[in-house]
Amino acid sequence: MSATGPTGFAVSGGAGGVSAHYDDLHALAGMLRAGAVTLREALADAARAAVDPALAASFALSPGSALEAEGALLSAAGPDGLGGAAFATEGLARALQAAVAAYRAADEALALGRDAALNGVGVAVGAALPVVAPVAAPALALGGAGGLERLADPALVEPLAAGLPGVAAGLGLWAPLPRGSRAGPRAVTFDGALRSPRGLLPAGRPALTAGGSAQPGDVVAPRGVGDLLRGVGRRQRRSAGAAPGEIGVRRLTAPDGTVRYVVELPGTESWALRPGPRVRDLATNVHAVSGRPTAYAHGVVAALEAAGVPPDAPVLLVGHSQGGIVAAGLAADPAVRRRFRVAAVVTAGSPLGRLPSGHGVPVLALEDRGDLVPALDGRPNRAGRDLTTVRFDSVPSTTGGKHALDGYARAAERLPHEDPSVRAWGKAASGFFVPGTVARQERYAVQRAGD
Repeated sequence: MSATGPTGFAVSGGAGGVSAHYDDLHALAGMLRAGAVTLREALADAARAAVDPALAASFALSPGSALEAEGALLSAAGPDGLGGAAFATEGLARALQAAVAAYRAADEALALGRDAALNGVGVAVGAALPVVAPVAAPALALGGAGGLERLADPALVEPLAAGLPGVAAGLGLWAPLPRGSRAGPRAVTFDGALRSPRGLLPAGRPALTAGGSAQPGDVVAPRGVGDLLRGVGRRQRRSAGAAPGEIGVRRLTAPDGTVRYVVELPGTESWALRPGPRVRDLATNVHAVSGRPTAYAHGVVAALEAAGVPPDAPVLLVGHSQGGIVAAGLAADPAVRRRFRVAAVVTAGSPLGRLPSGHGVPVLALEDRGDLVPALDGRPNRAGRDLTTVRFDSVPSTTGGKHALDGYARAAERLPHEDPSVRAWGKAASGFFVPGTVARQERYAVQRAGD
């Protein structure tokens, strides 16, 4: 691998991950139960044959043969025959299902236990913060940029983000208590900690308008994931004519006439504390990271309808940062999947750890190990069959540069396609990269409607 390219690719989840093996075991249990049903049906047939009048009548003609047949049928119905086999097969199926449920419950308990432990630490930190901060702040300032850079480490940011609800609860101990109330931190969750910000930052309603100017590359069909991400980059390149809030819907017509669509979703463009017309803002981040509806997501659906995307046409959603959160959220939305055929998703630098499953829609999540943004939800991506996470180390750059879209596009050119999970995602998305495909670009701008 080139010294100027990304290194250290590591893949988790997807078709080759542990959760996929759980799914395989669950499917095997279903097959065993179906086999047990077949065996019970055969047992019933054998029992009916044993009491068939024709068999009884045959004793007069050939007592030996009739007796032998009767014995065979009774043996088949006994514990060493069909009956025992049906019982054993059903028992094995139940045992497999119970084992899979136990393994999955243990995985979920570990995730919840990790959050609870980090929240407990957060309570202690929050309670001590008013005392420690006046001393720690000058020491951190004396440490200079090096000290701040050490804090800006995703391996540290993720547990810090997970423990923030506890920090808030710990700080709450310093608030004056109403008369008669008891002291003590109130139990909070990550989603609960975002409840107040969501109330202050309403998601709003979308308004769909025309996008900006056409750009070179808009009518070129993608050859791989890197090209998909470069398409997202064009939608946020204001200097080249992109409009505020622009997204893209690219129509791909393969040589055999099959039509597919690629939806390009850029990331945050406004950090204003008060929601305004820019829908790709802080308010959308606060709602989207916990899987809640946003004006951005509703605007994407409106754009698909405006582009005339039919229900049976395969759709690939690709997004960077906030756009990736929205893309994964749309794939997990049953209402969207009923209206459109979401075939695959690509995200780059997006925190997806708290989003629900895509229910069979394969998601390829790219994460630079030096990028802080994927760690901001405080939880690593789940290792489900439908979510393949690829982590890598990019070339040395500033922390902000680790989140840059062009770095992700370069990494996408070197994906480890020999990995079974990456290979399975590529197979599911292969129709979007057919040579000879003709592309047509539609551009829309999603804004937040005024009240």
